[in-house]
Amino acid sequence: MKLSIDIDWKRKLANKMQSIEKQLILSHENGRKYAEMKAVEAVKRNPKFFYKYVKEKAKIRSPIGPLKLDGELVDDTERICAALRSQYDSVFSKPISYDVLCDTELDEVHHDMTDVNFTEKNIAEAVAELACGAAAGPDGIPAILLKKCAKTLSVPLYILWRTSLTDGLVPPALKLGYITPIYKGGDRCLAQNYRPITLTSHVIKIFEKILVKKLMAYMDKHSLFNDGQHGFRPGRSCVSQLMQHYQEIIKALENGSGVDVVYLDFSKAFDKMTLDY
Repeated sequence: MKLSIDIDWKRKLANKMQSIEKQLILSHENGRKYAEMKAVEAVKRNPKFFYKYVKEKAKIRSPIGPLKLDGELVDDTERICAALRSQYDSVFSKPISYDVLCDTELDEVHHDMTDVNFTEKNIAEAVAELACGAAAGPDGIPAILLKKCAKTLSVPLYILWRTSLTDGLVPPALKLGYITPIYKGGDRCLAQNYRPITLTSHVIKIFEKILVKKLMAYMDKHSLFNDGQHGFRPGRSCVSQLMQHYQEIIKALENGSGVDVVYLDFSKAFDKMTLDY
């Protein structure tokens, strides 16, 4: 009797999963058709939007390789992967340890942020920010699934990340990522001309969004940002930075003072950015 009930339950569950999958496929198809219709309707009044849409859909990703290794062109996939990894390792900067930061900088600030408080509502809001068509990470969980089931999944996701934050542990499966080399310019045969982009799990991106908002709010509240920082801050951007820069130059010139400007560019800046869990 119990075996029969288990079989019936599994059959119902399988049917329900198939039904949900069909609904997701239909939703994705309807979303694609709506985007196409919106682009077509924008041809006359907003041609830039139309051509932007066409350009995105017409992108053709060129294959990576062959790469020039030790003076010869190599098209073996494993050797190409090894060369790219070696290139990324060579420009990677080891993150500064938390202990060093505490000894030098953080101890000077009377901070009281001992925990990050968030709710199931914050989880649902972060899920809503995901793009429907965003590709899934190694866990295979698509963004559209999280968005369609946000209300139901916000509870288990809250429990997951509340436990993770309390214990200071991140599930190993959520640390995995697909690294895709993106061509930047120059000789396509040189490994240094490819920048790594990592495709990670949407589940961990959700919590990253929450942490960023909480940390930004805390740092703004306690004036922990340098006033000269305009990047990655709400209400500020490259435009606000340039406006302040021009204002300072004009003010100095009106006062008869000279102005010296130093521009810095960090080599392989994106390659050096990482998260150390």
